[in-house]
Amino acid sequence: MIRIGILTNIPTPYRKGMWEEYATIPGISIDIYYCRDTEHDRNWRFEKAKNVNEYFLRGFSFKGKFHVNLEIIPLIKKYDLWVIGGYALPTMQLAMCLCLLLKIPYVIMFDGVNPDQIVKKERIMKRLLKGFFLRHQFACLANGKVGKLYMKKFGIPVNKIYNQYLTIDVNYFLQKRENKSQYRKEIRVKYDIEEDAIVLIYVGRLIKSKGVQDIIKAASILRQRGYKIHVLIVGSGAYEEELKKLANENKYIHFLGFIEYEILYKYYYASDIFIFPTYNDPWGLVVNEAMACGLPIITTTSCGAYMDLVEDNGVVYRAGDIDELVQSIELVLRKNLKILGLKSMELIKNYTYTQAKNEFYGIVLQYKYMRDFNNRGKNERKNIVHRYSILLIAPLPPPYNGQTIATELLVNSKIKELYNLEIINITSFSNRMRESGKFEIWRLVEILYYFFKHLIRLFIFSPDIVYITISQSSLGFLRDIPFIWSSKIFRKRCVIHLHGGYFRRFYENSPVIYKRVIKKTLRKVDYAVVLSESLRGMFEGIVPNNKIIVIPNSVSNKFILTDEELNNKIIKIKSSNMTSTFKVLHLSNLIPSKGYFNVLETALLARQCNLPIEFIFAGAWISKEDEKKVADFIDRYKLDNVRFTGIVTGNCKREILLNSNVFVLPSKYEGLPISMLEAMGMGLPVIVTPVGGIPDVVMEGANGFFVSFDSPEEIFKKIKFLLYNKDVYIQIAINNVSKIKNQFTKDKYEEAFLKLFRELTDIGN
Repeated sequence: MIRIGILTNIPTPYRKGMWEEYATIPGISIDIYYCRDTEHDRNWRFEKAKNVNEYFLRGFSFKGKFHVNLEIIPLIKKYDLWVIGGYALPTMQLAMCLCLLLKIPYVIMFDGVNPDQIVKKERIMKRLLKGFFLRHQFACLANGKVGKLYMKKFGIPVNKIYNQYLTIDVNYFLQKRENKSQYRKEIRVKYDIEEDAIVLIYVGRLIKSKGVQDIIKAASILRQRGYKIHVLIVGSGAYEEELKKLANENKYIHFLGFIEYEILYKYYYASDIFIFPTYNDPWGLVVNEAMACGLPIITTTSCGAYMDLVEDNGVVYRAGDIDELVQSIELVLRKNLKILGLKSMELIKNYTYTQAKNEFYGIVLQYKYMRDFNNRGKNERKNIVHRYSILLIAPLPPPYNGQTIATELLVNSKIKELYNLEIINITSFSNRMRESGKFEIWRLVEILYYFFKHLIRLFIFSPDIVYITISQSSLGFLRDIPFIWSSKIFRKRCVIHLHGGYFRRFYENSPVIYKRVIKKTLRKVDYAVVLSESLRGMFEGIVPNNKIIVIPNSVSNKFILTDEELNNKIIKIKSSNMTSTFKVLHLSNLIPSKGYFNVLETALLARQCNLPIEFIFAGAWISKEDEKKVADFIDRYKLDNVRFTGIVTGNCKREILLNSNVFVLPSKYEGLPISMLEAMGMGLPVIVTPVGGIPDVVMEGANGFFVSFDSPEEIFKKIKFLLYNKDVYIQIAINNVSKIKNQFTKDKYEEAFLKLFRELTDIGN
């Protein structure tokens, strides 16, 4: 019997179901310890969990939320494994320190951060403290994708990260569906809401950071536009009076106060759309509830749940942007609400307590394996097959760009099943290098920080292979130099991977002394990976030719059209006419060298010719000045044929690609852009510049067209050609899907790296 202790702050209704499901795992016993019985801003009432023991620790709190419970000290040694609810409270930190002293493994149950905070720079002491507790954990129960990304930021190996499936009793809400029409009528009559009115619902605390004020403002705009909108606001809180003043006694805004959980489902079923306009939420379980009641979802990029739960069942927008919220509501209203609701229910059926139990069971099995391994004799342990280890020094998303997406594909590939992976996530350094290439003293401190982190991994993790995605700038490469030299001093196999086509220019423009340093450093690597044959020249004369290998970027299977989807696309193109909107997509972060302004000027040419062409820009702004410049340009020329979506990922990105007609990326420098490969996989002709590895993939006229950088007239000419020549368009679409299927799949990418890593470990032997 494995004795498991769980330490968390307070009892909650959603955890109750999770504890009960955990208790059904064979061979374990569970005791749960709470720091307090409740918090001042919680109104929950529910029964105790079944089949587990629950205890409340005595202690004290300061600032109302930092709990200190010294009663935990003698309890630690009673258990084989501890699950600890986060690392913020003093009691949790004390428990983890005791676990380390007594050599008892602990699992951090991490409710997480909102997605916007992943790239946020943290204070150095806070980051070091977090990093200490996270690196010593046995495993992590993270909150979905956002938690996983945050763990990767601290270099936690993916095989230690489990999804805790933050959820509610989904079946409870689904079972109430059969009386939906009755609840709808009951609630609407109660609040004098017309049967044909559109009811928006918010459920949660009424505090400023939840963004309820944005719903009230958006509803006012929509009423002025003629929409019959009503808003149900369920909950209470410190900001309630301010919200009521803002609502100005408008009869279409209904403040319902706190609603008991047992009847909450009636209000969801009486509504049409659920809106969660939060400015800061690590998850947002009300999203789960609304989906279980079959509602379309509108939420923000500051809500952790959106990464897992909002796909084609709703819309995500930037928190605080009222205009974008209004557009999101209008977009959802143009769709079939019933179908969106059914998609919500289908998605949430895969987010239940059963899935939560299965993930936790994985940790239990991992613990059993470790315990059994440690109990074996020394000679028996020697006979276990050695599993090679790889240290990855690379950036992970967010933000999403070609390099971070490629790293994520590698990390989540079958390589993690065959090798032990350890990751040093250099995303924050890479981001700041893009923002400014200037030398500042704190950048040198950061380089030293990553170097010492690398040294610690070399000592403790002792990898067989070190994989480094190298930089193409002076300061960035200065960071890479100690990585490469220390790897070779420790006699590790070293692979560098170049994601880009600027390295040669950087090298040629460097001072003579720095050139010698670069050359001498790169002579130490075992292999240098480039993205295409044309890019071998990046390392010509620097790295021996026999050490330069080509591994092209790849495309996830979801970005390759099925045969049925390709046939549907061909039928749609054949039946389209000049009144149909032709959609041009620029899918890239909005950096001047990516040519987005050239595409914007192309939109102006299309507007002046009165052609039905819409230009979609999907990506993040790197500079506020550039964003303002573009906004002024759009206002000056009244460009109503331009749309900016912000960052798109996963199914949202797939939908944009599926509904677009042409992909345009007139870059100044490139390696082999993943966004271009994804567009080709989705059957789009591509209009690109012949730079980097692009000419190795794109054949003029067969896969798309080449244009010069800084030439909107050329881009416009190619777009018009594709608009008027359906037969050419269809043939290019067929060619592109076929090329990606045959040459650029995820499987081929994995096999190429597996072959490389096998060769390196063979050399090592």
